[in-house]
Amino acid sequence: MDRRRSTRVLGSLALLAISAMAAGCGEGSPSAGGASLQVVDSAGIEVVRFDRSEAPVAWRVAPEPEWVLGDGDGGSGVLLHQVGGVLGLPDGWVAVSEASTRQILLVDPEGEDLIRLGGAGDGPEEFGSAPAMFRVGAGGEHRIGVHDRWRGRYVEIAMDGSWLHQVELPEVAGPPAPPRLLLPPGSPHSGEGGPEGFLIVDPAMPAELTTAPVRGTGTILRLRGGVAEPLTTFLGPETVRTEALTGSPIYGARSHLGMSEEGLWIGDSAEPEVVLWAEGPAPARIVRWTGVGDRTVTDARVEEFWSRLEAGLPEGQRDLLEGVRAAIPMSQQMPAFGALAAGPGGALWIRDELPPEGIMLEAPPPAHEWLVVDFTAGYAERVLVPPGLVLHEIGDEVVLGVHTDEMGVQTVRLHRLERIPDPLN
Repeated sequence: MDRRRSTRVLGSLALLAISAMAAGCGEGSPSAGGASLQVVDSAGIEVVRFDRSEAPVAWRVAPEPEWVLGDGDGGSGVLLHQVGGVLGLPDGWVAVSEASTRQILLVDPEGEDLIRLGGAGDGPEEFGSAPAMFRVGAGGEHRIGVHDRWRGRYVEIAMDGSWLHQVELPEVAGPPAPPRLLLPPGSPHSGEGGPEGFLIVDPAMPAELTTAPVRGTGTILRLRGGVAEPLTTFLGPETVRTEALTGSPIYGARSHLGMSEEGLWIGDSAEPEVVLWAEGPAPARIVRWTGVGDRTVTDARVEEFWSRLEAGLPEGQRDLLEGVRAAIPMSQQMPAFGALAAGPGGALWIRDELPPEGIMLEAPPPAHEWLVVDFTAGYAERVLVPPGLVLHEIGDEVVLGVHTDEMGVQTVRLHRLERIPDPLN
């Protein structure tokens, strides 16, 4: 990579990390005018409404990346497989969580220096599950917080890769899968009491055999001083359980979570509504939007899904597909949205659900849009994301994500955010 371009990339990555940690503390994120936000107070809860159809596609993620890490990055020797998470660090480096190897890779912007941390195992510097990463600390004391879900522990790692300390998280009763940890950006270093954030207890599968969709209930707990206290509940995806398999109906609605400095965003994608939980026993803010269009799953869409899925299977597996089709009922509506994320300036990013032909069919995700709700500016706009790219980090001017090509090869990429010119001006 050209040295001058590498310097620009390092600055972009550092800016990305700083703006992500400052989310909720200032201005930022795409905003130049869009669907107006209507704000009312309802029993002390701020309710925000807007019409999605009035939100223009005003921004796009640049088609060509500024920086690439992985198979296509010019021969750095870094090959990625099953990327579980990506963090931009304040010094311009990038941290990548590898689910397949249970390692964390620390890589410089030129792809020349590489530190590998962890690995599968039960040792003191190994992980029992894919490491979930968080950026913690402020000022010059930045660290990487890591949650080892299956071992129920939290570790903090210095920017040079040295392991600092670890704490055991409180045990929480629930389904076989241990709870997930979520921390707000820029969380303080954890002391003896451990990190302060949220524990997510996922819904359990139905105990009885059923061929009808069932939505289990999960629990969110607030974690402080080593103590986890129940905060609220949420619904899981529509699931079914049969003697032969466990699965989710196509287009099944589910709950999505997004962590910001203000608190925890949660939304049930069966409806276009998300809720912010901060301090206190009640939500701090509710966001609702209209204009999502008809989400009914027609028979034609169902047939298209199964036909395209069948076309990609060997002849000997098509009978199995018919059994799956008979066992798993179809949801009657597509989800209203697909993911939540916090952007700079306290903006809420809501990913529009993928088009029907893209759900579970394409190896690379198709082009899609994110709604950006800017509470400071008072309106919502949309951002267009190119095919194959899944966003992991959102900054003022750049985004960091994982790209999957037609062959299933993954790369980490840094892209610029570009303003789309208004054709009327």
